[in-house]
Amino acid sequence: MISDGFNRNPAVHGGSINKKIAVVVTTKDRGVFFGYISKEETANQDVLRMTDTAMVTYWSADLKNVLGLAAIGPTPGCKVGYEVPAITLHDITSVMEVSPEAEAAFNAGRAANGYSLIGND
Repeated sequence: MISDGFNRNPAVHGGSINKKIAVVVTTKDRGVFFGYISKEETANQDVLRMTDTAMVTYWSADLKNVLGLAAIGPTPGCKVGYEVPAITLHDITSVMEVSPEAEAAFNAGRAANGYSLIGND
C-alpha cells in the first residue's frame, strides 16, 4: 500500500478495523480543529481525543461561518496549520461531522502541501 504519510488507509479511516469519523470540533476558547474521532467517542463530554488533527486559524468569507468548514471544507484563503498525530481537547462546545466534500478538501490541502496550509499568507 502506498502511504501519503498521513495514515489515510482504509484500516484507519473508514475501514472495518477502526472506523474513524471526520469532524470539525470547536472549543470554549474558540479553537477550531479538523481531525478524526473514533465511533465510540461521544459529543456529550468536555474532553475529546482526536487523531490526525489540524487547527483552523482562519476561514475565508465565502464559507460564511464555521459550519461552512464542515459542509464545504477549506477554500483558498483559509489557514489550516500543521497536523499532529493525536490531541486531547478540553471544553468542547461542538462536534460537527463533515461532509465527504469537506473531508476531501481538508485532505487535498495536506497531500498538495505536505501539511495543511491552504491559500496564501
